[in-house]
Amino acid sequence: QHLHTEVKSRVLQLARNDPALLKKIFNDFDLNGSDSLTIDEMTNLITKLRISVERKFIYPFFKIVDANNSGAIEYEEFEGYILS
Repeated sequence: QHLHTEVKSRVLQLARNDPALLKKIFNDFDLNGSDSLTIDEMTNLITKLRISVERKFIYPFFKIVDANNSGAIEYEEFEGYILS
């Protein structure tokens, strides 16, 4: 629960309620240019946000954000999660 709250809060602070900035944040962490975030890219985002969390909690978090269970987080899922 802590991880969910922190990720949403810190991404929203960075985006300053600007949808274009939210998309830029997503794209900045999409290192392979696949238009989706892998588990490693999401782990990198959490690290860059300076959220201290054990690695074992990242996968369950990832599965929640990956609403369509594709194995990656598309922008629509990311945006929907952050803004929910």
